[in-house]
Amino acid sequence: MKAKRNSILFTWGIIFTILNLWLWNPQLPLANYAINNNKMMLIQVVHVILNIGMTFMLLKYGQLFVKAKPSLAKLVNSWILVIILGLLEVLIQLLWKNQFQLSDLLNSLFPFSRNVIPVVMGIILSRCLVPFYAKLKLSSRHQIGASLLAGLFASTIFNANLWGFDNSYNLALTIIIVSIGALLCDLKLQLNQRILKISVGGVFLLNLLLAAVMPQISVSVHNNFSTAARFANPSNVLTIIVALGLCYLFTKQLNFRMVDTMLISITFASYPVLMNLFVSSIVGHFPHAALRYGVMLICAILLIPVSYCGLRLLDLISKTKWYDRYHKTVASFRTFTDIKTFLIQHWQQHAHQYLAIDFCYLLAIVSLLAMDNSLKLTPNVNYTYNTLIYTFCNKQSIIIFTAFLIWLMFKLFQSITNSFWWGIGITTMINLIWIIANRIKIGARNEPIMPSEMIMYQAYGSILKMVNPWLLVCAAIVIVGACLAIWRVNRKKPFTKLSIKARGFYIILTILVYGSALFWNHQGSPIQTVVQGMGVESYPFNQLSGARVNGPIVQFMSNVDVKVMDQPTGYSKATMNRLAKKYQLTAKQINQHRQNNLSDQTIILNLSESFATPNRVPGVHLKNDPIPYINRLKKKTTSGLMISSGYGGGTANIEYMSLTGLTLANFTPTLATPFTQLVPFAKQSWSINQLFKDSTAIHPYVGTFYSRPTVYRKFGFDRFMYLGSRYKIRHQKKIDRSPYLSDETSYQNVEDQLKRNRKAQFISLVTMQNHFPYTEHFYDGASKYQVSIRGANTDSETVAQYAMGIHYTDQAVQQFIKKINQMKQPITVVFYGDHLPGIYQNDMSQDGLKLHETDYFIYSNPAARQQGAKQFIHNSRVVSPNDFIAMLAKQTNSKVTPYIALLTKVYQDLPAVSLKTSNADANGYHSAPQFTNEQGKVISQKYFSKSQKELWHDYLLVQYDMTASHHYLGKSFLK
Repeated sequence: MKAKRNSILFTWGIIFTILNLWLWNPQLPLANYAINNNKMMLIQVVHVILNIGMTFMLLKYGQLFVKAKPSLAKLVNSWILVIILGLLEVLIQLLWKNQFQLSDLLNSLFPFSRNVIPVVMGIILSRCLVPFYAKLKLSSRHQIGASLLAGLFASTIFNANLWGFDNSYNLALTIIIVSIGALLCDLKLQLNQRILKISVGGVFLLNLLLAAVMPQISVSVHNNFSTAARFANPSNVLTIIVALGLCYLFTKQLNFRMVDTMLISITFASYPVLMNLFVSSIVGHFPHAALRYGVMLICAILLIPVSYCGLRLLDLISKTKWYDRYHKTVASFRTFTDIKTFLIQHWQQHAHQYLAIDFCYLLAIVSLLAMDNSLKLTPNVNYTYNTLIYTFCNKQSIIIFTAFLIWLMFKLFQSITNSFWWGIGITTMINLIWIIANRIKIGARNEPIMPSEMIMYQAYGSILKMVNPWLLVCAAIVIVGACLAIWRVNRKKPFTKLSIKARGFYIILTILVYGSALFWNHQGSPIQTVVQGMGVESYPFNQLSGARVNGPIVQFMSNVDVKVMDQPTGYSKATMNRLAKKYQLTAKQINQHRQNNLSDQTIILNLSESFATPNRVPGVHLKNDPIPYINRLKKKTTSGLMISSGYGGGTANIEYMSLTGLTLANFTPTLATPFTQLVPFAKQSWSINQLFKDSTAIHPYVGTFYSRPTVYRKFGFDRFMYLGSRYKIRHQKKIDRSPYLSDETSYQNVEDQLKRNRKAQFISLVTMQNHFPYTEHFYDGASKYQVSIRGANTDSETVAQYAMGIHYTDQAVQQFIKKINQMKQPITVVFYGDHLPGIYQNDMSQDGLKLHETDYFIYSNPAARQQGAKQFIHNSRVVSPNDFIAMLAKQTNSKVTPYIALLTKVYQDLPAVSLKTSNADANGYHSAPQFTNEQGKVISQKYFSKSQKELWHDYLLVQYDMTASHHYLGKSFLK
């Protein structure tokens, strides 16, 4: 009966300990109550009782520990158990609340140095230290115990925080209380039980009384609550005396089973991760105080059997072979010298693996630093920082994450080659090549390498042609030299090979971690939560900033998970059916005034690479006009400015918009390149060429960029002419030292197609003549433009070289227009520049719109005009590439489909739409479209009229249905 009573007492001691950890959480009103009334007195009394219960358990720990043998093995085991429990709590937090932070993980891995669970660590350390008290004389033990009590007595009497204990159980106080239990619990008192009970009861009542009245005294003396907790403090000597008296009254000792159960219980209860989540859930679900604290009491009770079950699970684990090997190692730790010897031997065997981790960490730092152009950066307006210091101090989480990814890459190649040196060597070469390649891409396009570009494996050879040959030669020499060095080192100093199980584990782990990138952008997913908790910031709208914040590896992986579009409100089959009928009616109304059919004419959509006059760029002036003919022609026909969604790159995106009538601005930020990320995988893909019986795509270069062969095949083009295709590019000419075929070559191949088929057809021409680089002095005679630059660091010679290139385009266009004027078939040409070259150093935040304005014109030859084509159409001063289909139909006086009727309304009634032009990267800012009106002013969507907002929403619904959803509209809407 007595044993049962003691067991119940100890159980309630554990419960009081758990509640004492929970109830004073800042989220609960008890911790913040500051009104001097009866409720305040009751809170003080409760606090004293819980402190006594917790102190009693700690004293009992000391009584048990002092009789045990010192054991480093138990210290190590307990420490590892706490780490495992901490990791388990982080996992519970992730699965329960979908929350994760790197700091929580570090708290779990380093519970002592980060001081997150001081009571638990105090108990663990006491378990190792207290047994040494047994070696002291009994009188010495009692004197030390009395001295500790005297120190606490001084702190209580003088209300001075002498020892830095504050108002909670910290590490030092926990060890002191456990030590007092070890030093004084066996003290033989010359008192009978009755007197002892009266004495303990008297001190207890005194403690309660002082704690209850202390708030009133504090207010009277200090006019605040600064000393209100003087006797409700865990270091209060009266509390410890009462708890010590209970130890004398209840002499039954704990056993280590009870200790381990309590250790697991309070570990779960006191880790900030779960404690804060648990308390916040209680507060949120149970507003009534009685119910709230009742539930907390029930949870504290239930935590004990849960912890006991955890112990039983540990018992089962202890019977495994793995644990037996571990136990033999840990059991050998009898002194700290044994641990030192073990660590030395471990380092000698595995030093190369730890050095590999350090090397991966160094590569991670280098990869982040390489994305910045300067040793100084200004993350905010007021301060400028050293890039190295800022990166190392402010980006540790992303450095650690990147280092982990690089380390996994190393383990993958080590597993594949079963060689440490080949693993680290291949990893180093890949990462250095990756860093350099990203630097080159950033220099050319102001953005890092994208996953969509890696898909273009057929184009790698062509990409290399754009790189300085000397750089490639040097790279090849370095790679060969590195391979020879690795081979030699691997022969002279080989390390132990990995087992088959280890190799399989690392390969699978690497695949899983890198494969997780497929889910990084899944909103609310645990994988996204972990990635964001590791410091990854989402920068799909600004890839350059993303590379600088996240590093090239992480930014690349964050672009793997692609979502096409967010579903617009109201999307359903019924909605799309109503829209189909609506624009069928609109098409009928438009067609009442149209006589021609697009499919009965020849349409040429001519994307001119990087074509835009430099004279429009602020601060740039050319003495002579490089495009006199096109400027004259623009005055005689439909023409104006096209707002590009790219700068220095993004050709395929502009081409996609002009062929489909869809805008890139409506796609999600992760869909950077529809040609490679959307079209090849879509069930249906519409393009204007599908309205014609014959269609041809021409690109006088290697055609594998942006997966064009697949895209054009998906769009339904009958032929794609490029270098190396079955349809030969003829009349091949280059100008001076340029490596690219001239625009004259492009137009001559178009003329061949016009002669091949003198009936209606569609031709999409993408030229290459004016592609970067512009610094190689390809052309002679560029000095005649006498470029002057004001206010920016733009290189005048580079601009002159570029101007010479577009001058040759101007001449080629003049000859081409002359040729089609002589043809009898009706021909209409849409000529437009896709983007400006990335050579201007203007401030994009100020001049961004100007740096996204390219030249365009729509010209119909005499034969087309005889059939009713117009020379001028309205709303043409400022357009976007997705307007060209509607503009073609209007200029050629052609009937429209319901889809083109929608595009016509968008073209006529809405401003030109583009990505945000204040960003320098080719992919721009996706999260909100930018609108530019006929006056060349950026306007906000909030100023749209009701009909404009409805029209824009219709456009969103149609684009979503055509690209990301069920294709409810069907072919009848498109043809």
